[in-house]
Amino acid sequence: GHAFSHVREKEYPDTERTFVFDRYSNKKADVVYFAFSRSRSFDSQLFNLFSLLHTCADVRKTELVLPYLPYCRSYPAPSDQVDKLSFILEELRRRARTTYLVLPHGNVKEMHALAKGNNVVLVDVDPEIVRGLKALGRNLVLVSPDKGFSRNVERLAEKSGMSHIVLAKRRISSTEVAVVSDDATTKKIIAHKRRRFVI
Repeated sequence: GHAFSHVREKEYPDTERTFVFDRYSNKKADVVYFAFSRSRSFDSQLFNLFSLLHTCADVRKTELVLPYLPYCRSYPAPSDQVDKLSFILEELRRRARTTYLVLPHGNVKEMHALAKGNNVVLVDVDPEIVRGLKALGRNLVLVSPDKGFSRNVERLAEKSGMSHIVLAKRRISSTEVAVVSDDATTKKIIAHKRRRFVI
């Protein structure tokens, strides 16, 4: 006797999108699974998620599963930026009983206090990532493409016992960036040139 519903997006020629909800039961959903796509604006997808929860979730019973939440990358937020993640988790808490959040970018220890207060169960995928890295061989160097992702690479390097380097992004235009390294990083790359580099 579980509720089932189908949600789809409809796009008009002027690129406006609507959210179409086909309900096959008048009951609220037991589970909502929402996967963000990298091919679309995260903010518009977040709006769709909240629309979906508003329509078919019950805060007393609905379990929300998020295999990816892009806003985790910005936690903790720099002092000059809005803490989007705290805001989002608080809003999700008001719409679902429990949120299961996979953390491909975040540190479970850092986010534990934030998650606990918002009825969030954190799913740590670091062990799975480390297993995948080790399956590629021992002769690896992990590469962070920019400083913003370096904490994640440093954490994975420590857990896997692998070397790592951190590159930097230099913006060329509004749509292009160049990845560069400083002298010390370049020397480290040359010193490890017989290894495989994993970004």
